[in-house]
Amino acid sequence: MLKKSRIKIMLKKSVISGNTGFNNLLTFLKTLLAVTVIAFVLYLIYRVASTGIQGEITIHNFIKNPKELLEIVFSIITICASSYACVQIYIMKDINRTEMCHEIYKADQEYRMQSEKARNELAELAKAIKENQITVESETKLHNEGKESALQGLLLRKDFETLRAFAYHYEYIGYLTLRDKLNFSVAFDTITFPNWLMISDDAKFIIEIGRVDMPDFWNGSEYLYRSYEVRRK
Repeated sequence: MLKKSRIKIMLKKSVISGNTGFNNLLTFLKTLLAVTVIAFVLYLIYRVASTGIQGEITIHNFIKNPKELLEIVFSIITICASSYACVQIYIMKDINRTEMCHEIYKADQEYRMQSEKARNELAELAKAIKENQITVESETKLHNEGKESALQGLLLRKDFETLRAFAYHYEYIGYLTLRDKLNFSVAFDTITFPNWLMISDDAKFIIEIGRVDMPDFWNGSEYLYRSYEVRRK
């Protein structure tokens, strides 16, 4: 399981970094698989014809054996219909992803306009945490006692509404790319990630305390940020 996990991580990094060698290998393997499937289908058709009609395959034999002829025809129709359905599914999947990317891009334009306000709220949140004497130790104590996180209660205040929405936007995109529901190359080319949401002193301070009660606090945003850093390098 450990080896499989490492291989999966390596493949993910290769895709994120835009490794052309890996992409070419992947394209070659896909082509090889498609050729193999086609060859296998043709072989099946040949087997149906050769086993269903003994002797020389002529028009006369086909007329004498209409049942075998129908079986071959239906086999070919089934294969063609299945292939057409697969193509349609692939096209629809691609269309759905394109529409989703477009919607995310439109939403990102709106959130970019709120960037300055969200950053100010981040600073205000860090200030409020210090004023309320919320620390890693105090959050750990509340967590061990099964009580609600003081930071989470503070973050839910209306004063930080823009920051919550802003962070969740990139959190959502991060998890979409992590689960391969959104092509990372599209995200990288169309969405500008605000580095301050992860690397500013206020952000680091808040994340450290937030992850005491919620280990996955802003994990999606962090994954997206690190993916951007890998691609940029």
